[in-house]
Amino acid sequence: MAYLRHDALEIAKDCPFIAITFGSFGSHLGVAFQSAKDGVQVLHLAGHYDLRTDTFPPPGQCWIAAPVLLPPLAAKAIVGVIRSLSKRTPKIPYGLNFLKANGSFDSSGRYKAPKGSLGLTCATFITTLFDDLRAPLVKQDTWLEKPANTKWAHDVCDALTRSGMVSHDHIEAVKSNIDGLRIRPEEVAVAAETPFTNKPIDYLSASSNAHLIMQELIRSCPVPKSISQAVTDAAQPVGHGMVSVDIINYAPEELLPNLVSSINPDGFSEQDSSSAQN
Repeated sequence: MAYLRHDALEIAKDCPFIAITFGSFGSHLGVAFQSAKDGVQVLHLAGHYDLRTDTFPPPGQCWIAAPVLLPPLAAKAIVGVIRSLSKRTPKIPYGLNFLKANGSFDSSGRYKAPKGSLGLTCATFITTLFDDLRAPLVKQDTWLEKPANTKWAHDVCDALTRSGMVSHDHIEAVKSNIDGLRIRPEEVAVAAETPFTNKPIDYLSASSNAHLIMQELIRSCPVPKSISQAVTDAAQPVGHGMVSVDIINYAPEELLPNLVSSINPDGFSEQDSSSAQN
């Protein structure tokens, strides 16, 4: 099943769906699921100590999603953990050093940062959770260092500083652990729809197809004007020259994250400065 816009989807009761939308640095990731009491929800790391469970989609937002291809019993078990996690909403810090985050979740989804881990992003929240639940999506140790990732990491730290909501010590610790690695939301989205027998996927498989996810997002949802260049860049095939990407329409600027009121460096955290949405 390809990625579909939220209003064309039927979220199955016992299957997790990876959901992706636009974010302040291009894209933002969550996991959609059925709640017996509250209907379809999306669990996502919206920022520093800000794990959220929202109605899917959150009001005024446009997402695309696809089921995580897993054996039925594994899918059902993981949805159960996600439901439990969504009720606890632990305080998860925002951090970039995902290789040190393995083991963050126990089998019931309880979070405890391992020694050396500074936290997660919206994307590595998903990859770490699935990895710890023995359903890994990606081979994290195959990811490559890139100068663009280092720049992104420094931009994240700058945004964390501007937010005024993150301690100086935490920001300095994140800076000291910048390693040039980044798992992008669209790479996780590629892994989710990969057949179970081919999971986990390596960096080459994820990165070479990530642009297709972004192109589908562009086709399905209005693109916020102020991030149109980042979105266009992410929609380019790896290793190719620039190709034309037709960004048909723009979303109103009020749909962009407010990085001052609540930081979400990876994603789409706020509808506006007064209403919070990962």
